[in-house]
Amino acid sequence: MRLFRIIDSSDPERKLNGADPRKHLSEAMERYPDAANEIKAWVGIVEAARWHNFAEVRSMFKDADPVGGYVIFNIRQNRYRLITVVHYSKTTDEKQTEGHVYIRLS
Repeated sequence: MRLFRIIDSSDPERKLNGADPRKHLSEAMERYPDAANEIKAWVGIVEAARWHNFAEVRSMFKDADPVGGYVIFNIRQNRYRLITVVHYSKTTDEKQTEGHVYIRLS
């Protein structure tokens, strides 16, 4: 079961309009093959996680940093950075929401 969705944040209405963040991640893996395995691992971890706050992110990614509303993930020991916005899962009255990770693309 997927707990976090990865979404392209370059679409201000978040409708995606055909944009696929996985395509962008695949392109990054092709362009930076030395980072490919780490990006694949990041996707697997994010999709399986149910983070409620930044402390939970940090417990899984020791190099993650909160910077001005973004969560920055270091790839390849800070050689590359994956810039995201995380909308954390919420749990209320026995109901859990799915979280979202928006990838900032330029």
